[in-house]
Amino acid sequence: MEIKVAGVHFQVGKSLTQHCEEKLVDLEKYSVNAVSTDVTFSNSTTNGDVNAEVIIKTAGLTVRAAGANQDAYAAFEEAYSKAEKQVAKYKERMKKHNRRREESVRFAELPVIEAQKSVITEASLEDAPDDMFAEFLPQIERKEVKNIQTLTVDEAVMQMDLLHVNFFIFQNANTEQLNIVYREQDDSNKIGWIEPKQA
Repeated sequence: MEIKVAGVHFQVGKSLTQHCEEKLVDLEKYSVNAVSTDVTFSNSTTNGDVNAEVIIKTAGLTVRAAGANQDAYAAFEEAYSKAEKQVAKYKERMKKHNRRREESVRFAELPVIEAQKSVITEASLEDAPDDMFAEFLPQIERKEVKNIQTLTVDEAVMQMDLLHVNFFIFQNANTEQLNIVYREQDDSNKIGWIEPKQA
């Protein structure tokens, strides 16, 4: 497993790096086939805390956890503890999904879909012309291209939970269509699932 420890406008010393690496190696006991682990430290802009984020990438899933404390070591320990609990919780589910993927040729046959994410300034939207058919492009601050993961619906829900996001876009392994899963606002125990209507 490749481990990277870095800081964003934050000086990460050898002692802190070594501490992180020694703790993260312990995750191998869960046998989740982690490919890489990234730890990023940064300073909070509001209360002076140190923010620590741990991202663990496995063969098919990503685990993300964060911690904050005035002490960098404590911030990392908080993030690591959350990540470890997630890995332990989903260990059996990951093993089941990985086994299913290995036994299925369908996943390997599906084409890779790339998605481009653009971040635009809200102010630039005010410059939109009155003519809705006129050519108009809002001001783009940055672009990011990523591969859309090919998953089953239950895998997408698990990925959404592991990333702590409110929705997740994926290519449905059964229909080959882009789908979205999200948590219903009025009931966090219910999952919304959006897919194209079949003809």
